[in-house]
Amino acid sequence: MKLKYSNSSVFLKVINFIVLALFLISSFSCDKKAAYKEVDKAKSVFLSGEIIPDSHFLGDKKCKECHQNEFKKWEGSHHDKAMQIADSISVLANFNDQKFTSQGVTSHFFKKGEDFYVNTDGPDGKNHHYKIVYTFGITPLQQYIVQFPDGHYQCLRTAWDSVKNKWFDLYPDFKVVHSEWLHWSRGGLNWNNMCSDCPFYKCSQKLRARNT
Repeated sequence: MKLKYSNSSVFLKVINFIVLALFLISSFSCDKKAAYKEVDKAKSVFLSGEIIPDSHFLGDKKCKECHQNEFKKWEGSHHDKAMQIADSISVLANFNDQKFTSQGVTSHFFKKGEDFYVNTDGPDGKNHHYKIVYTFGITPLQQYIVQFPDGHYQCLRTAWDSVKNKWFDLYPDFKVVHSEWLHWSRGGLNWNNMCSDCPFYKCSQKLRARNT
């Protein structure tokens, strides 16, 4: 009986030692904060920013030739006006030297001649001038799209409330720093991947199915 008791005692001591060791390892590992690592551009989550040749784009007039009734219903609709080149007609927001501050970031909306611009924080955390190239939507809000040199199209986090006629933050209670994926200049608001990829891909698949 004494031998059995002795063996069980040793076993319990070993178990206690292992538990203590695991606890200490986990405690030290929790104190270490993982350093931010820049995303490898060679393995980017973005789609290609290469421009599609104009010859590959048929345009709405080509659709009208075979679908006149559908074209009449579509023309002028929200779907038709969902994405337009930014100009004095399509842009609904106030770009007359307007400033909007949210989450510690001040965005300055202004015009240069006929073009629309915003000065706001970029992917490096510093403020830069960005030209608005497209509008996105009409009502109840309109977003604005910037083109980056690498071909990525980014949707600004600050949008225009076309009902109340004022600028507002899409995520007013959510702080996002420039190095995070959800920053407007990164993957979370990337038009190429988050906006155009799914609908255009699915549309092309449906067209292929019909033609086969």
